[in-house]
Amino acid sequence: MNEQRIFQIIAVIFEYTLLVFIMYMSKKRPDSELFSRFSGLTYLYIIYIFIIGVLIHFAMEFSLTISGIRPASIEVIIFNSLLEFNTGTPILYIMWIGLKENRIFRQKKVSI
Repeated sequence: MNEQRIFQIIAVIFEYTLLVFIMYMSKKRPDSELFSRFSGLTYLYIIYIFIIGVLIHFAMEFSLTISGIRPASIEVIIFNSLLEFNTGTPILYIMWIGLKENRIFRQKKVSI
């Protein structure tokens, strides 16, 4: 279990570092088709993504603790809230922006 936690910590650090890199590249190369999609990404928005991830997982952990499924430990709630959901939150954001801006998924106008 300890090795899994270390992997999750490394994954969270890597994913948020990737968001900072994407933000930096979108400012440095605004004409790039890849990075121009992330032109609205700022440090404040990255913190917002992190806080939303923490709050979502805290709500899940808290409900599991209240119902007796999880052990009643504040350390478990805080550690899991900071780590588990945020392991995938940056990647979900990157995929959401990528799919939202993709031409294939845009709604096409149909003429009759």
